[in-house]
Amino acid sequence: MNHLMITFIIAMGINLFMFIPAYLFKTDKLTDISYSVTFVVVATFGLLTNHISIPKIILLIMIFIWAFRLGAYLLNRIHKMGKDDRFDSMRSSIIKFGSFWVLQGFTVFVVLIPSSYFFNSNTDQLSLLSYLGIFIWLAGLIIESISDYQKTTFLSIQTNKGKWVNTGLWKYSQHPNYLGEIMVWLGVYLFMFPALNTEQALIGSISPLFITVMLLFVSGIPLLDKSAEKKWGANNEYAFYKRRTGKLLPKNSFALLASVIIAQAAGSIGAIFTVSSIGSWYSTLIKPEWNPPSWVFGPVWTTLYILMGIAAFIIWKKRELIGARKALRFYFAQLLLNTLWSILFFGAQNPGIAFAEIMVLFIAIVYTTYLFWKINRSAAILMIPYILWVGFASVLNFTIWQLNI
Repeated sequence: MNHLMITFIIAMGINLFMFIPAYLFKTDKLTDISYSVTFVVVATFGLLTNHISIPKIILLIMIFIWAFRLGAYLLNRIHKMGKDDRFDSMRSSIIKFGSFWVLQGFTVFVVLIPSSYFFNSNTDQLSLLSYLGIFIWLAGLIIESISDYQKTTFLSIQTNKGKWVNTGLWKYSQHPNYLGEIMVWLGVYLFMFPALNTEQALIGSISPLFITVMLLFVSGIPLLDKSAEKKWGANNEYAFYKRRTGKLLPKNSFALLASVIIAQAAGSIGAIFTVSSIGSWYSTLIKPEWNPPSWVFGPVWTTLYILMGIAAFIIWKKRELIGARKALRFYFAQLLLNTLWSILFFGAQNPGIAFAEIMVLFIAIVYTTYLFWKINRSAAILMIPYILWVGFASVLNFTIWQLNI
């Protein structure tokens, strides 16, 4: 029998089996724990019925940690609440209540489709993308855990009864727990991606997409927002909270991302000229003993572009202040000078002219940082590593020029 079909039967079988006592005793205490248990059972089945390898064990651990954390949290919550208000209108209907359990089993199956492919593969190694997936999964797990803890703590305070959560991560996102959940499954998918063939990768992409669609448009945010609107819709403070707080991501998240991408794009243009010369012209130059190895430059410049992108974003948020627009103009000017240096040094292969240009660039960066300081000191501090590195690059540029005259 097809491996996917078996996982479908297991996922649906567990939930339909648990539905029986849940319906007979009209209880909600089995719902969430069944959801978590199904993930663990299906994943464990996938591991034990195929070739076992370290990457597959890591995947099972990732799923188990997520499921255990979520299951424990939801079980504790329902124990305190006694019942889940979502089921008040369906608990006595075998069709409505049963439909929810069927959907729950189907959800587990869909979310674990790429995992089923992964467990059925012969992969034995992790790639760079796999490590990135682990990082995103861990970040999502931490965000989800912290937001759930903060919500529980907030509601446990007697004076907060009947209020909406607006502290901690909830100050920046109306649904940070859902943001974490989406990140968890995006991370899991990226972890597995290198081991999947093209067809499996395309079909498996339904996993993070399904979770995202369900939380954003079906059973997650819409239901909670509808309930919140009934409770606090007429409250002006709640209206203000909704205006200043992002639905899922913090406000201006896309502006921040765009700012970092613009900085990275400038670096990428320069990298085109750099890469073409590293293995040819540049390798023939006489360089000082303290010249860093070539592999250092990529990570360093990537980090610096991220920092300067964040700094520019901070100034952009203060764009109504006097001097902010001027600061941003100088920021973009130095970004162009940054790209121009790569063109002159590596593209034109002229260290002398490149040195003259990098001195102008250094002055532009220092002045930009000064303008940033007048508006926001945090933004200016983020520019300091950039100043130090370009200062070092200027000395290196001059030395290489002199050694090769």
